[in-house]
Amino acid sequence: MTWITRERVKVDRVACPWLIRKNVEMEAEFLFVPKDQVQEIAQREGAIPFDVEGMELPGLLRAARAEWSALTWLCWSVGLDRVALPAALSPPPDFGKACGMSVERLWRCEDKVITGGLRALSQKVPGFSWEGIAVDELPPLLAEIATDDYRELRALFFWLCDAGVQSLWQDNLRGNA
Repeated sequence: MTWITRERVKVDRVACPWLIRKNVEMEAEFLFVPKDQVQEIAQREGAIPFDVEGMELPGLLRAARAEWSALTWLCWSVGLDRVALPAALSPPPDFGKACGMSVERLWRCEDKVITGGLRALSQKVPGFSWEGIAVDELPPLLAEIATDDYRELRALFFWLCDAGVQSLWQDNLRGNA
């Protein structure tokens, strides 16, 4: 796979190829082109743009984090104790509690982003720790990232709870036709 960014490498653009080779694709190739030609060459070459408008390093890291978080929760939700492709749905006993927690924590994170946590504090909604930081102490950017995490988690749980939904990527995990 080929990746493309603007020329004149700076710290972020050096870090991105390293992260891509380490975590996404070890054989990745990189193109460094003039800023005004990135999109044009990306389309022509079929390359994936990074560290350009809308795809800066923080955006890539947030996307990767969201994917990994959803994948690990999916594996836990189907009864796996490791990251692997599930063969069947076998939720652990705490599945229902985890679903409720994801909705509650999403609301708490959204409240932190929207009101600074005032609504939750006035209603005495208990806080929680996200990545070792109390939700009420999260700076705005981290509160947004936590909100994204819980939004993904809620979507995953809703998907798992809907018996009519089948996996797009493998056989029906529920065993019904």
